[in-house]
Parts: sequence; structure tokens; C-alpha cells
Amino acid sequence: MTKFYDTCSLILDVDHLFENEGLFKIAISSITLMELEHIKSKETNLSKLKDVRKLIHILEANRDKYEVIIFTENMIQDFIYR
Repeated sequence: MTKFYDTCSLILDVDHLFENEGLFKIAISSITLMELEHIKSKETNLSKLKDVRKLIHILEANRDKYEVIIFTENMIQDFIYR
């Protein structure tokens, strides 16, 4: 089973992201990674900035524990025309 995280859910679950390792596979979008980098460079809320930086470090240290889904334009069209 795969558990897909968006940007907000990753930030909220930063302390528990890999706790249930083995129960499900973690997937995130390539857009989420871009959003995290944007937040890291533009955020003024120090608490949120701290969480985002912590999350980025955790993701970098655990690259083998999640899959990045590369977003493509076709994904939108596939979704719209279902």
C-alpha cells in the first residue's frame, strides 16, 4: 500500500513520517519538493520555516524510504477526462 503526502501533510507529519516504515510505501510529488524549497527561501514564520528545514533534512537522510512521483501535464488531462 502507498501513502501519498502533499506538502501540508508532510510538514504536519514531519516528526512521525517514517515511524510506520514497512507498513506502507511513502510517495510525494515532485511539485511538493519544489514547494518545500520555495517555502524554505521565502517563509517568514519561524516555526513553519523550522519545520520545513527539518523535513528537508529528514527527506535527504532517508532518500531510499520514499518515492518521488514526477508530475507531468498528462496527469492533469488524465484526471480531467476520467
